Amino acid sequence: IVILGTLLYYPFVKSFASAYLSIELWKGERTGLGEYLVVHGIFLFVIVTWLVARVLDTPERRKIFVDVMPLLIVAFIVVETAFILTNLMAFAIAFPLLALTLILLVRPDLDARARFIALLIAAGLAMTMMVEVIVYKGDIGRMNTVFKFYLQVWVFFAIAAAAVSGQWSAVSQSGQIGNRKSKILNSVWWAMFALLVFIGLLYPITATPAKVHDRYTRGAPPGLNGMEFMRGAIYQDRNYDQHLESDYRAIQWLRENIEGSPVILEGNAPLYHWASRVSIYTGLPTVIGWDWHQKQQRSIIDGTIIDRRIAAVREMYNTRSTIDVMMLLKRFRVQYVYVGDLERAFYDATGLAKFDAMARAGQLQVVYENERVKIYKVLD
Repeated sequence: IVILGTLLYYPFVKSFASAYLSIELWKGERTGLGEYLVVHGIFLFVIVTWLVARVLDTPERRKIFVDVMPLLIVAFIVVETAFILTNLMAFAIAFPLLALTLILLVRPDLDARARFIALLIAAGLAMTMMVEVIVYKGDIGRMNTVFKFYLQVWVFFAIAAAAVSGQWSAVSQSGQIGNRKSKILNSVWWAMFALLVFIGLLYPITATPAKVHDRYTRGAPPGLNGMEFMRGAIYQDRNYDQHLESDYRAIQWLRENIEGSPVILEGNAPLYHWASRVSIYTGLPTVIGWDWHQKQQRSIIDGTIIDRRIAAVREMYNTRSTIDVMMLLKRFRVQYVYVGDLERAFYDATGLAKFDAMARAGQLQVVYENERVKIYKVLD
């Protein structure tokens, strides 16, 4: 794997560079007890019962556990109190479970299947603890650190829980469960597990309709057309109503009439605002898109390069000088200039008016127009 991985990915690795390769201590808000259980609770139910059953699987081990019970209780109270006082609620759950897992892993007579399951559990628990204390530098809070490591945790926990529940299901069906008490406990376990799975399934069952109805144009029929919402949507930004239906028609014209990949000049807006809509829905390149993603994905270069592009877009729309704007259009190889509601919301009206003057002077040509959008072609 190492040799083939190195050879096959060498062209990528040779040229790869990233500024996001360092970590720092996380000092912000941490995961709460309820949040931890909501995210991992279904898996943890299976994992906890399996760990307890395997650690106490013989009369001799149960006797040892009973003998040291007072010491374990004192240690548990001290450790849990320390975690609670330091607001490490995830540690309060994960650390005792990790201790049980390590007890299994050091047992020499543990079979290979159980050892692999224990390793998966240990890795998952350790990662949920790790993201409580460290974070990637440059992250937005610790958002990417948590969800990307949690994805791995879910994989580990899911494999472990599936293997364990599969073993118990086989034992139940084979009739190996002996006395009446064991059968009752087994039935209770499966009932609780089924209840937890049902509760977990309530999310996709209830969230899907809610997401479908969380839309700009209420009452519109559902469908797979990702542009359909624009037909009746109005987006307000900077006290300006942007009628997306006009963008919809202009973008459709571009999709149907523009050949090749000419650069489009369109307005830039703050993150998580309606912006970059032309490049998104046509695939055509623009001078600057989502600036933070550009900084993240090209993190090895100076971020001021991206900032200068944003400033250049602002200058092209705001300046009254046709000479200056033509120089910038040539610099960024812009072939089409887009002026719609977004540009009117963010840029100076006098600056936008120059594009009509340039069209009259023969520097630009109006190739598309509706009541709220104009598209100009840059002439040689």
